[in-house]
Amino acid sequence: MEEAFFKQKSRIQWLKEGDFNTAYFHRMVKVRQSKNHIVRIRDETENWVEREDDIAQVAVNYFSKIMGSFDHEAGIYNLNRYDKQITGEQVRSLGSPISRQEVKDAMWSQNPSKAPGPEGYNGSFYRAAWSLVGEECIDTILDFFATGYMPQCLNATIIALIPKVKNPETMGDFRPISC
Repeated sequence: MEEAFFKQKSRIQWLKEGDFNTAYFHRMVKVRQSKNHIVRIRDETENWVEREDDIAQVAVNYFSKIMGSFDHEAGIYNLNRYDKQITGEQVRSLGSPISRQEVKDAMWSQNPSKAPGPEGYNGSFYRAAWSLVGEECIDTILDFFATGYMPQCLNATIIALIPKVKNPETMGDFRPISC
């Protein structure tokens, strides 16, 4: 279990056989953590911010400004500075019904050894427990697409900041992705 934990955390996929490699995986986790940690960042006034709470606030302020807002009356998002449009065919395709098989295929397309999502389960769990959880997973996903309602407990994500440059100094040097 320890080897599986560190293998997921280290993101190393090519080691398949051999001894437990726990020390190796642990070192790789430490290397990844040091690369993925923001120690300091420049705020909008070009001052360096180093406290974790302050760095978080700089990120919230920056991405709130550029991401846009939700118009509750119209039911649409207003995306700032985003001029790309999708075609009518793409709109029809996005609105077409989803089959049970499509949902299962999407679930099974997950890499079984990748790190788990916010709920704590990875692809390996879903494959191993499919006979127990498969139908409920499919029903929940299809219900979401039919009604647009997602239970609050499922509506969680982790925002990761991917550096666009070698040594990022401002929030503009990161690209946010939702995991």
